[in-house]
Amino acid sequence: MKPVKLFSLDNDEKQRIFLDKMNEYYFLTINNIINIYLINWLKNNSILDQKYAIYLKYAIYLNVMNLYKNTYLYKKSFYRLIGLVLVAFFSGIVPAMADRKAVYTVRDIAVDVTAEDAAQARELALVRGQRMAYQRLLSRLTLLKDRHKRPPLGDAAITELVLGIEIESEKTSPVRYIADLTVSFKPQAVQELLGGYGVSFSEVMSEPIVVIPVYEEDETRFLWEDSSPWLAAWRDHVSDSAVVPMVLPLADLADFSVMTPEHALRGDANALERITRRYDVSDALVAHARLIPGRATREDQLDIALSRYGPAVTEGIQRFRVNSKPGEDRENLLKRAVTEVVNQVEASWKIGGLRQADDRPNRLQIVVPLEKLVDWIKIEKDLASAPLVQKTRIISFSRRQAFIDLYFFGTAARLVTLLAQNGLFLHAIDTGWSLSRQRRS
Repeated sequence: MKPVKLFSLDNDEKQRIFLDKMNEYYFLTINNIINIYLINWLKNNSILDQKYAIYLKYAIYLNVMNLYKNTYLYKKSFYRLIGLVLVAFFSGIVPAMADRKAVYTVRDIAVDVTAEDAAQARELALVRGQRMAYQRLLSRLTLLKDRHKRPPLGDAAITELVLGIEIESEKTSPVRYIADLTVSFKPQAVQELLGGYGVSFSEVMSEPIVVIPVYEEDETRFLWEDSSPWLAAWRDHVSDSAVVPMVLPLADLADFSVMTPEHALRGDANALERITRRYDVSDALVAHARLIPGRATREDQLDIALSRYGPAVTEGIQRFRVNSKPGEDRENLLKRAVTEVVNQVEASWKIGGLRQADDRPNRLQIVVPLEKLVDWIKIEKDLASAPLVQKTRIISFSRRQAFIDLYFFGTAARLVTLLAQNGLFLHAIDTGWSLSRQRRS
């Protein structure tokens, strides 16, 4: 028995259906290209208010959903749909802008002002707090050797640079005002100001590093002991700029069991890996201070040797000497030496990411292999906080890889090093460049 045909299509009808499907496919493709351009525009326009960025991402999400629901390609392209929706909806558009702006936010500005009345005291306190925050911001962005080139602005000019002020722990009396301020500055305005004065700047903060303070006196070495004056000096140190956040270990029994002074001075890989893992950082700084006691004709001296260990470290040991000033005791000498160590480490970081406001970015086309979609979200977040990276632009995206344009300042060799400090592995391949996240063992 032959099967009964309920209906049949002539060639004209088949051709019409085929053309309809092709038209839907091309319309879908064009729409997705427009969506990708919208995503890139959102990612690279920091002037966009955060709530509007979220609304636009949601609009893209609805646009893609409705388009796919009304096409023959709905089932076949389901995974492509999920991929594009996740990129559009969960991509780090707003976090990327927040990471870039974080360096322009100065926290913990303590003000305490007395005036004729509370209103005047508050007004003077806010002006004073803005000025203090401005000085800290310049210290954070620029090199110490360029301090004489920093723009000397008046209070009114500083106010023009301020994006906003958050007030905490506010206390008032009839004539007094006390508060802790967080002052945010306008990134573009600050960059243009520094560029106008010819001051180079670095606008990205480093990942935290753990400090291992080895002290040596009379051929005796100390590390975690409470009797170590070098450890005490590090505990007392407070940094205003914190370009390179430094984590000081607890000096508890666990640290005693992990690392000894000998481990630190010879750079024992196993001990360093354990200490960095314990404090959830990638790099460690061994700060070795050796005291040279003063004689009748000279003051005390400190020989300092800095050794940094980590996956992206390329510099060798830094050595310098700190001489005590007339009448200065050892406690203050050690505190001053800690400040000098912090200045040296921060200067090294800034030099690696210095740029001028009028620098023009370079571009690399990069393949980013992906095992799962969340990998791209993590990589994009790391790129947002990487030194010298201006922006990224998605060219194409699939479940297995993303193809992007990366815009950056400086040279590709410097970019490779600085990305590694952010946990990203950029390397040349036959067809161009490849980027992936480094995995800690």
